[in-house]
Amino acid sequence: MSRSLDDLHRFLADWASRSAGDHAAFCDHWVLELREYRDREGLPQLTAEPVATFAGELPDLPHDEGSHGAALANAIHTCDRKLGYRFARYFMMLGQKAGNSALAAAVPADPMGAYKYQPARDLRVLRVWEERPYGA
Repeated sequence: MSRSLDDLHRFLADWASRSAGDHAAFCDHWVLELREYRDREGLPQLTAEPVATFAGELPDLPHDEGSHGAALANAIHTCDRKLGYRFARYFMMLGQKAGNSALAAAVPADPMGAYKYQPARDLRVLRVWEERPYGA
């Protein structure tokens, strides 16, 4: 299933603007799967879809917006560590490998308080996604 070119550009822009942008290269964790096809008029077209290079089993993450505090912080940090980069669960959600949009909504909704576990850059990306969700 291919997505729009706008979604791919947004996915790459989200990658560049997240907190770990200086610590993990896109190509270390994702590849672009290119597919050529012909449109209705028979003209050649090309699609590109991000595909995660992670081949292991994804960690178990909460699947509801009711998660918060230390339990939520520990779950997302465990997932990110296992996948090898910060904010990994967001990108896996976009790539439909995990598909857990409830978790993406739970993080900005968490009152945080003492659990200020999400960098401001990542919260901004999540809030923009909440306003205009997409998948890559």
